[in-house]
Amino acid sequence: MPGYYLHPWTKGVFKRLIARKRSVRISWIDDYGAPWYVCRFRMKNGKWDEHQLGVFDSDNNWTMVKSRKKISRKAE
Repeated sequence: MPGYYLHPWTKGVFKRLIARKRSVRISWIDDYGAPWYVCRFRMKNGKWDEHQLGVFDSDNNWTMVKSRKKISRKAE
């Protein structure tokens, strides 16, 4: 988008999410109806780097995925 600025930190998080090749799970819906998700990456020093990102109406590159079905295990 012409004139749009994307902070390098945010761009890096998106690149890492894309490299994972899996969907993200929405963590909560805020008071304005925007869905938010949390992603964590392990850093080289072994600590976790956590990010909280929102999905807004102008984001048109998202798609809903089917829920994962839970596998129930019979008591042994």
